[in-house]
Formats: sequence, structure tokens, C-alpha cells
Amino acid sequence: MPPLYPFLIRSVSSTFNLSTLTAGILIGNLAYLLGLFAFYHYVLEETREEDVSRRALFYLASFPTSFFFLAAYTEPVFLLFSGLTLLTFLKKRWVCSGIFGGAAALTRLTGTLLITPLAAAAFLTKQARARWKPWLSVVGTALGSALFPLYLWLSVDKPPWAPLKMQTARFHGGFSFPGMNVLHALEKVIRGQALIADYLDLAFILLFTLLIIPVVNSDLSLLSKVYYLSFLLLYLTREAGTQPLLGSTRYVLVFLPAFIVMAKAGRNPKVNRLVLYVSWPLQLFMAGQFVLWGWIG
Repeated sequence: MPPLYPFLIRSVSSTFNLSTLTAGILIGNLAYLLGLFAFYHYVLEETREEDVSRRALFYLASFPTSFFFLAAYTEPVFLLFSGLTLLTFLKKRWVCSGIFGGAAALTRLTGTLLITPLAAAAFLTKQARARWKPWLSVVGTALGSALFPLYLWLSVDKPPWAPLKMQTARFHGGFSFPGMNVLHALEKVIRGQALIADYLDLAFILLFTLLIIPVVNSDLSLLSKVYYLSFLLLYLTREAGTQPLLGSTRYVLVFLPAFIVMAKAGRNPKVNRLVLYVSWPLQLFMAGQFVLWGWIG
């Protein structure tokens, strides 16, 4: 795991004489509140519509696996820094965007993917006088992405790709052609070998794969569209061993633009009720299973 979240936990734990679990939960809850604030303003910057921003915020908070934002996981910290990265880039605060992008990469390995949408948006910047400035966000994110591998290489004598190998070993899998993990998950379902978690992982990844159509056809910025495509490609190629889509129910929380298009569709009262009436019971069920150690995501 990249060092930022463990470093924060250790610092808070030692400073306030708390257990690491308590420190992790406190950091996560604070990051979640700040992350929701950043997400709201990111949506507002994209849409200029307060009702859509409020609805997108409510949909994200109501999502079936949003309880992970309140647990000692990297989800809330990553929400905060990825949301701030997108927000500050849209506001043309390139240095801040690079700093937050680097922090996101130091929170989760997948934060490195932020380089792709930032670079795409920077490449197409039409402001002649400031054409080079958006690349500061790319450089900052790239530096943050490089710090952990460089540390392992120079201080621990491990190859720079060691974090990726460790992460791959952690879920006993690797990478395959895009969509093969979905086909393998479907095969398990057809053969009757799937667990409840497998059904949920499959349903969630299919939902956000289908949402690529309204996301790409929306009036969202290129930054948001490429961000969505980058993370979707990752989770369609990543495959675990016995559970091909392992953890997808919480990994889909990074698909922030999807909540924007859902919020726009939610102007229709029927769509709004559908989203919420499906989300709330599922959230209760999945949070209950998590508390009872039925699964850990």
C-alpha cells in the first residue's frame, strides 16, 4: 500500500494516543466530509447546476457501498484527493491539481491513473498563453506516483514495480483482456459456483460499464470522461483468482462522473425514486454483511 494513509494513521495514533483503528476511522470520517465537499464543488464546476450537484452528492452518499467511506479504508482519502484534483484542474489551479493528484497517487496505486485524464485535458488546452501550465498538474501527479516506487528501490532495495507485484499477489490474480473478468464471473454464475459477493460485484461492474454511454454522450469535460474511461478500463482488465471481480462493489466508488449523469437523470422523479429505493435497502444489507463479517469488500 502507498504510504500516505498509513503515515496519517500512525501520526494521529501517536499524537493523540489512539489505537491505529480508531485513528484510521477518524481520518476516514474527516476525509469523507471534506471529500463530499470537494465532490459537490466538482459537480457544480462541471454542471453549474446546484440541484444536480446536491443530487449527485446525495446519490454518492446513498450508494450501497458508501459505508466504506466511514471505515478504515483508503476510499475516503482517495475520494478527497481525486475530487480535489479534478476540481482544481477545472478551476485552472494547475499547481494545486498536481499536488492533490500526487497525494491521490500516494494514497492508492490506482491514483497514478489520474495522469491520463490530466494529460489529455492539458494537451487540448486552448489557452495559448497558458498552454504549458496545465502540465504542472501532470508533473505533480507523476512525481507523487514515482515517490513510493523510488523509495522502495533506493531505500529497501526492491524493484520499482514491486508495489504492483505485491498488489497483484494480494488478490491472487493479474490482468487480462478487457472484459474477460466479466465473462469469467458470468461463467461462475452460470455454473452455480458464485457467492453473493460475486453476484454483487458482477452487477455493479455491469452497471458502471453501461453508464459509459451516458457519460461519454454527456456535456461533461474531457477531463471527466477520460477519468471515467481510465478507471473503467482498469477494472475491466483486473482479474482476481477465484473471484474474478473481487472488490468491485467498492472500487466503483471512484466513478464520480457516473453520479453526475445519474443526478441529471434524477430530475425525473421516477428515476430519482428508482435510484434511492434501490440504493437504500442494498446499503442496509451490505453494511450489515460487512459488520457481521459476511464479506469485507
